Amino acid sequence: MKRIILILLLIFIILLSAGLYMQNQNLPNAEKVIGVSVLLLVFVLLPLFLYYSYKNKNLQDYILDKDKWEKIKENYKKNTKS
Repeated sequence: MKRIILILLLIFIILLSAGLYMQNQNLPNAEKVIGVSVLLLVFVLLPLFLYYSYKNKNLQDYILDKDKWEKIKENYKKNTKS
């Protein structure tokens, strides 16, 4: 999965670079190439990366609930008193 993400990233960077080069040369459809590369980056690569990075992790560790908020407030009070 990591290799697939890396390969897709390289493809999208090359596609974006080609679009920017086309725009610099005032070639037609340059904006379309740039737009397609950004859309693919956002709607294909980003979800794959997020799935890969959060796979097998406990998402409750990243959620701020009432107990964690109280613990943060207690630690803040301890650190500001000294």
